[in-house]
Amino acid sequence: MKTPYQTTSAAWTRRLNGAARTSCPGCAKHWRDAGATPASPNPRISESPPLHGFTLVELLVVITIIGILIALLLPAVQAAREAARRTQCSNNLKQAALALMNYESFNGAFPPGTSTWVPGSGDDCGKYPGNAGTDFAGPSWSAVILPYIEKASIWDNVDFSSKDSRLAPNFPLTANLVTAYLCPCDNGNDELGSYTSLGKNGPTDEDDSRLTNYAGVSDSIDWTCDGTWAKLYPKVNGMFGNGNTCRIADVSDGLSHTLMLAEVTCGGPGSRKGFFWIAQNLVDTHDGINSVYTLPGGCDSASYCFRTNGPSSWHPGGCHFALGDSSVHFVSDSIDAAVLAALTTRAGGEIIDGGEL
Repeated sequence: MKTPYQTTSAAWTRRLNGAARTSCPGCAKHWRDAGATPASPNPRISESPPLHGFTLVELLVVITIIGILIALLLPAVQAAREAARRTQCSNNLKQAALALMNYESFNGAFPPGTSTWVPGSGDDCGKYPGNAGTDFAGPSWSAVILPYIEKASIWDNVDFSSKDSRLAPNFPLTANLVTAYLCPCDNGNDELGSYTSLGKNGPTDEDDSRLTNYAGVSDSIDWTCDGTWAKLYPKVNGMFGNGNTCRIADVSDGLSHTLMLAEVTCGGPGSRKGFFWIAQNLVDTHDGINSVYTLPGGCDSASYCFRTNGPSSWHPGGCHFALGDSSVHFVSDSIDAAVLAALTTRAGGEIIDGGEL
C-alpha cells in the first residue's frame, strides 16, 4: 500500500511529465530515455546556484598584506607629521626673532630680557631703574614685542601705571594664549602654569599664566643672580638680562655669530610648570641642549624647574635657536660645549659662524 507522500510524489511526477509533453513533446521523450524527471517550472523548488566566497587562508593572507602595508606607511606618516611640526616651530621662532629686530629698529635697542627685582636679592640682580625699592615683576622681552607679532590687543590693555604683572589689572592679561610662542610638539604647553601665589586665572591656585616654548639666551654660565632672580644686564654675557637693554653695538661678536633666542620645553601635561611669556623667560647654555634638567633629557615633571632648565625640544636630535640676525638654525644636542658657550657670548671675541650650525 502506498503512503500519502508516495502518492502525492507520483502525482506530481505525472503532472510534470504531462505538462512537459504538452509544451514540448520531444523533451518528454528525451527525459524518459535519460531516466530524468523534468525540472519544476515553479522557481520556489528550483535548485540554488553554487555559492562562492573567501576561504579562511585567503582572508588571513589579505589581512597579513594589509598589516605589512600599514607597518611600512606608518613611519613615513609619522615622519611627515614631525617635519610639519618642526617647520611650524621654526617659523614661530623666526617670527619672534623678526619682531625683536623690528623693535630694535624702532627703539634703538632690544627690549630687556625681563624686568624683575626683589629687595635683598643682591647687587647682581640690581634694582629696576625708577623703582622705589619694592617687589617688582615687570614684562619680559616676549611681552614687550606683542604688538610686533599682531597681538597688540593684549598689549594695548596693559595698565602702565601698575607694571607688576602679578597684580590686577595686568595679571588677567597673562591668561591669554599666544600660539605664536608655542611649539606644536610640546604637549601641555597650552595650559595655564603656576606663576605666582598672588592670584589665579583658573579654577585652581596653580592656574595662573600662559606658557611659552621660546626663551631669551642670557648667559653661558648662569642666567640667575642668586639661583632665583634674573641677573642684571650687562653682567650677563649674552644678549638678554634683567632691567637694562642690549644694543646692536654691544654685540661685538656679530649678530650672525651670537645666539638670541632658544627653544625650551615645559613640564608636561598637568604639571603647571614651564616658561612664561609674561616674565622671566630666560635661559643659559651651561648644561648644553636636552640636558638632564629637561624632560627630553630625562627629568620628570615633579623635578622640573625652569630656572635650571636649558635649551631643549621634542624634535629628535636637538633644538632650534635664533641668532641675532633673526636667522633660525636647528642645533644638534651633541654640539661641543665650548662652541655653544662661544655662540652664547655677545662680546667674548670667539667668532663662530652661525651659518655652519
